[in-house]
Amino acid sequence: GLQTPTPLTVQIGVLPGKTVCLIERLRKLDPDCSIEAHAGDGILKVRLSFEPRLVAEAIADRLRPTVTAAGGRMIVLAHPPETDLDCPAVWGPPGDGATVMRAIKDRFDPKGILNPGRFVYES
Repeated sequence: GLQTPTPLTVQIGVLPGKTVCLIERLRKLDPDCSIEAHAGDGILKVRLSFEPRLVAEAIADRLRPTVTAAGGRMIVLAHPPETDLDCPAVWGPPGDGATVMRAIKDRFDPKGILNPGRFVYES
């Protein structure tokens, strides 16, 4: 049978008061997107209609800056299989807590034997 292509799907978290404004901005970026948002929690699940070859560029140049400008965070939940996304593209830049988390891991696991390769970002 025909397979439906996997759309770029992201989850965004913003302060509840920024939700409506962000929805308006997302609609301008992609008029064909579908947005699921619950009043009061600031969590949006967005399905976008970007062509697979434009997904990585759209995330870096349009989506993430729009979300960041609204004070939000975004993670990629699903993307077309032919789209090659690295960790920062999927999870976004490490937050302020990354340095602290790395220091705690280094302190309690100096030899890196616990869950190798399973930290937020392995450099």
